[in-house]
Amino acid sequence: MLTGVAGVSAVTEPLDASRAVVTMCTALAQWYRPTGPATPEQVAAGYVELALDAVRCRPSARPLPRR
Repeated sequence: MLTGVAGVSAVTEPLDASRAVVTMCTALAQWYRPTGPATPEQVAAGYVELALDAVRCRPSARPLPRR
């Protein structure tokens, strides 16, 4: 297992994890609609969680949610 930056994440395939996050973000323009059920802030918050999960970021190292 590889250890990520400052021991914050642990992924076995960091290149694959980074590709998944980039692909997830670039695909956003294909489906997001301002008239949809989620605000940009809600989509961003969900994507942050998905990206942190993809790189196996330790919960204690995650940023605090904005209020």
